[in-house]
Amino acid sequence: MDRLLDKLRWIRTSRNETVQAQARLLRLGGVEQLVEAVDTTIEWTDHRGRKTTETIHSLEGGDDRNPPLIYFPGYAAASGFIFRNLGQWIGRFSVKAVDFLGTGLSSRPSFRARTTREAEDFFIESFELWRRKRNIEKFTLVGHSMGGYLAATYALRHPEHVSHLVLVCPAGIGKRPDDWEEKIPPALKNPFTIRGMLFRSAQSLWDWGLTPGGLIRALGPLGKTIVQGYTQRRFITGNHLTEEEVAAFSEFMYGCVAAKGSGEYALRHILMPFAFARSPLETRMAELTVPVSFIYGESDWMDRQAGHRAIESIKARRPPLVEGDCKLVEIRNAGHYCQIEQKDMFFREMLGMLGMDAGAMVVEEEAGEAIETAEQLEEEWNTAPMSAATHVVEGL
Repeated sequence: MDRLLDKLRWIRTSRNETVQAQARLLRLGGVEQLVEAVDTTIEWTDHRGRKTTETIHSLEGGDDRNPPLIYFPGYAAASGFIFRNLGQWIGRFSVKAVDFLGTGLSSRPSFRARTTREAEDFFIESFELWRRKRNIEKFTLVGHSMGGYLAATYALRHPEHVSHLVLVCPAGIGKRPDDWEEKIPPALKNPFTIRGMLFRSAQSLWDWGLTPGGLIRALGPLGKTIVQGYTQRRFITGNHLTEEEVAAFSEFMYGCVAAKGSGEYALRHILMPFAFARSPLETRMAELTVPVSFIYGESDWMDRQAGHRAIESIKARRPPLVEGDCKLVEIRNAGHYCQIEQKDMFFREMLGMLGMDAGAMVVEEEAGEAIETAEQLEEEWNTAPMSAATHVVEGL
């Protein structure tokens, strides 16, 4: 009977099932007994003055006497994504991986932002309420992809609480090149070709607010199949996760993406079509007063030259504050998910950026292919723009 009822569900997941999938990931990562899932309530007031009680979900572990580290996941991601990293991290830090309001396993209030500033406020100010509630005064802040964009935004607004900012494959750094329109292949510019129509459709759907979560929910049972195919293509093909890990990861990711839409709707307000920032950080980070380090995958499709330009803009205003400040490193044989693809090398580089000794840590480069290289994505833009747009969003 339960199996029949499950087949009748349009969206085949629930918060409880997603919580169970996260617990399986922690078990597979060997940290089930070392990491605690915590839900913290906050009194949230949106930009229209509506007051609600919300919860912020986090995964927490490590000795409280160790330096505090807070991790921000990327778009459509959640704290459980770093289940393979937590075992290392909690040995050196007091770790709190936080799901932003409206994402992951945090509560999902209605998203009413209409501007870039309001969209940023939704995440930054709700996190600040969480920080005050938890009484965390100063911490290393690590953000991946869209989480990197929001981490940098937080550090610009609240530098007094950030001891070091680590941006991992960050989104939203570079501005759209002035000659971007000229670089679009003629076949995509032509509105009378199939590819041209798909290209225009991709831009329009982005501006209208279509999100991966909205598409997955609309497709019902097929949405779960799509997420399973995505995780297998991304992580099994590259030999980065085992089949058992990917099965749990798929269930967890589907639960996060298929849940009620909320924070996901910030995408179009923060990024323009094809992931160019509406308020690029490279023009804002010159004001940054805390140490910042950049880590990219060697084959990451994010523009690391924008990272270099941001560093130069900071150094034009002030000298490096510590050894790892204004530094950029690349992780070999890794793409946008470098912390998953090469977790040991990533951890060593992060410790180095923070001025911490890796000690006798043995680092073995993991086999497998980088996930979605820049060259593959560029080729996809030219041949299948709708697919490329989907992959851009998946990688944020």
